[in-house]
Amino acid sequence: MVALLRKDGRNLRRDPVQLSQLILPLALFAIYLLAPQSGADSRTLFQNFPLWYGPLTTSAFASLFVASGVGLRAVGAEGRQFWCLRSAPLGARDLLLGKLALPAVLAVGAGLILMWSGEIRLHVPLPQMGFSAILLIVCVAGLTALATGLGAIWPRLDWSDPRRATGIWLSVVFLVVGSSYIAICMVALTVPLVITQLGTVGSDLAAVAACVLCAGIAGTVALRLGYARLLRIEL
Repeated sequence: MVALLRKDGRNLRRDPVQLSQLILPLALFAIYLLAPQSGADSRTLFQNFPLWYGPLTTSAFASLFVASGVGLRAVGAEGRQFWCLRSAPLGARDLLLGKLALPAVLAVGAGLILMWSGEIRLHVPLPQMGFSAILLIVCVAGLTALATGLGAIWPRLDWSDPRRATGIWLSVVFLVVGSSYIAICMVALTVPLVITQLGTVGSDLAAVAACVLCAGIAGTVALRLGYARLLRIEL
């Protein structure tokens, strides 16, 4: 799994087209988060929510594009050389988890950097920054598992151009499904925060539990289906 992570990371660094496709949307989200109108004194969509809510939501959607660009094509990027991994002493489960490692690291890392940049600008207290970081990590982990699983279910291994490792229809489907997943996560973690009877600690724990439940269900279902597909795939 570590070897897969290193190999995929090396291939990504050598692919300027894919790197540019990852950097551009992240740069756009960074501009949105750090723009003057997103300051604490402005009228924003998230003005009645905790200060970390806006940066968390924006960073989660930025991670969606990282998951789409890396996680969705993690298996398909191997192309006709996929037989090398299948013939290696590596089970389908470890192969899939190894393919999940790079998208998870990139998406979580990019999301945290974006979110913390916005929170520092909004002067979010340090404990709230830690709490929102836990929520983001859980949410994005489920998102990358969803992307990697979907990419394993419908891999395109007969491409002649690396840019065609993933079909356009699958990218569109993932953007819709991934956006819906993020929306469900945000609603699920928001509900406990507005229930005052739980108290501060209780509502925070319930919010984390709700986010873990959403991420666990989405990620587990996608990875299990992807695992079953990898067992049946013909090379």
